[in-house]
Amino acid sequence: MSLINENPRISDVLLYEGGQQANYVRDAVTLLSGTVASAVGTVLGKITIGAATSAVKASGANTGAGSLTMDATTPILANCKVGLYTVRVVAVGTFLVTDPFGVLVGDAVYGAGATVTFANEIKFAFVDDGTTHWIAGDGFDITVAAGSAKYVPLNLTAVNGSAIAAAVLLAPITATLGADTTMTVLDRGPAILKSTGLVWPSGATTTQIATGTAQLQALGITTRTAYGV
Repeated sequence: MSLINENPRISDVLLYEGGQQANYVRDAVTLLSGTVASAVGTVLGKITIGAATSAVKASGANTGAGSLTMDATTPILANCKVGLYTVRVVAVGTFLVTDPFGVLVGDAVYGAGATVTFANEIKFAFVDDGTTHWIAGDGFDITVAAGSAKYVPLNLTAVNGSAIAAAVLLAPITATLGADTTMTVLDRGPAILKSTGLVWPSGATTTQIATGTAQLQALGITTRTAYGV
């Protein structure tokens, strides 16, 4: 007798969903073009962080004649936040970087004519031209834009926000998406999911799954192995 494998269904994942109205904990969201075929129960991340751009400080021109250039490959790093980062020279040869909440991210020391690479939350090259040096108060503003708010399968190495569990897919993606596509997801509680029905990224460790589970829990989405357990 040949075996027939049935594809996962919502009932294989969803044990309970709350709310007085139908689909109270569900949403129709946009899945990013290029998302590969994914089963019901796939844990999704949301793209919350976009591009980073730099400009001379908003308060006026600099005295120094150097430059600040965002890294061409990885301008956004882990723990980056949406909003305005400031880079300010506080003394000749030293600058500080603060995040959008005014928290110090780091500092760097540079010499005349030197190029310094800063890499914490954001990555850029800071250049002193060796002739007209930076003075205290000189600096740049770096704006990190909000992301597209589109969803993708959870990507544990991403720095655009999609490494954080934000939803669970409730309808299958049968083939790689050729365009942005609206799909049904569960993205808040109260809800209870069957832990064995969740699909995590290939190679996810026990610790990473526990972290993702806690992120879903923060949304009001609880996981259990079965009804009542």
